[in-house]
Amino acid sequence: MGDRRAGGWLLLRHWTQAALLALLVPAWLAGEWEVRTEGFAVSNRLITEGLLLIAITYLSARASGEDSPARRALAWIGGLAVLPLSVWAFVDRRETWFWNWQYRQDVSPLLHITGWAIAICAPLALASSFAKWARGQTQWPPCGFW
Repeated sequence: MGDRRAGGWLLLRHWTQAALLALLVPAWLAGEWEVRTEGFAVSNRLITEGLLLIAITYLSARASGEDSPARRALAWIGGLAVLPLSVWAFVDRRETWFWNWQYRQDVSPLLHITGWAIAICAPLALASSFAKWARGQTQWPPCGFW
């Protein structure tokens, strides 16, 4: 579904398409991680921290008072999501393992590394593109979570 929204945004360049793309792509990635790790002994920490980094990146999308409607929508999405995701990340970090998890198989190291690479590098790449194309800055990293 995310590829259709990306196509819609590329064709129409309307802020509603960008907002839907910003909501649906992280949801799709989180859903893919859930499906890939179903039945394995793994916590949701990767999803939580990846979504938190995306929310912080969206929050830092605004550059000035005369931003485009798409940037304002991204900032609103990030602003509304940052507090609940921060609380969720704090609580998820203290998650207790249930008794039946000890009988489950661990996730493969390649899948785990790939998941963490996407969770950390996707927000960095997105923030870098925000800075380069819209602000004209070349400094790196431009995102607010450093």
